Amino acid sequence: MSRRARLTVLLVAVLALPVIAACKEAEVPHAAPAGARVVHFKSSDGVGLQGKLYGSGNSGVILSHQFNSDQSSWFGLAGELATDGLLVLTYNFRGYCPGGDAGCSEGAKDAAAATEDLAGAVTFMEGQGVRTLALVGASMGGTASLEAAAGWAQHATIPLGGVVAISAPASFEGLQVEPTQLQFSAPKLFIAGRDDPAGAADAARSFFDNASQPKELLVLPTDQHDAPILGVGEGGVGRQATDAIVDFLQKYGREE
Repeated sequence: MSRRARLTVLLVAVLALPVIAACKEAEVPHAAPAGARVVHFKSSDGVGLQGKLYGSGNSGVILSHQFNSDQSSWFGLAGELATDGLLVLTYNFRGYCPGGDAGCSEGAKDAAAATEDLAGAVTFMEGQGVRTLALVGASMGGTASLEAAAGWAQHATIPLGGVVAISAPASFEGLQVEPTQLQFSAPKLFIAGRDDPAGAADAARSFFDNASQPKELLVLPTDQHDAPILGVGEGGVGRQATDAIVDFLQKYGREE
């Protein structure tokens, strides 16, 4: 083989490496906790959504994901909360269809419709027989959770046990939480990274200042945003956030 031919073969092989790596990465499934059950339900305006259900019990919690992710970002926390005695639902907002273990919801992505998707999740969980329900959301999912909590009587017939908003903005692509909407009676926990470049810490402090009691604020020394703030690292910051959520739900998110 000539020198030119050898160089051509080498160049083709090098250029193919990113493609091969990408294909292998795409083939790796998102791993849900053992025992998770695939479920289907509709948003309040009729869009078909897919999620996973974990655990059992009369007290439930819904985990709503951020804009640039899907329900798989919650798999770790969902398994822990299920072990702690809660019935846990993760789901994909409309238009999120990563496939594999992460599932697939119908429709086109529409952040402004996130509250309709969450309302459908609330109705689904009521149908599972829970007697109290808590909401946990990251970024876009946190804003949607606060909106849903503010209009809880429109979505649900059971008590709202509490709301956890992680790195939630006051407004995002049609979602909007006004200061007056934070006067609902359910307990609230606002979590954000102090150095989050999206300004989540400022938003969390503003939410906290305008919210009615009972309320809690946790600003962590990290620049992480949304669900990754729950990850292990940065001197235990992730564990601190996860423990705060577990403790909050143990204190408030249970049937009395």
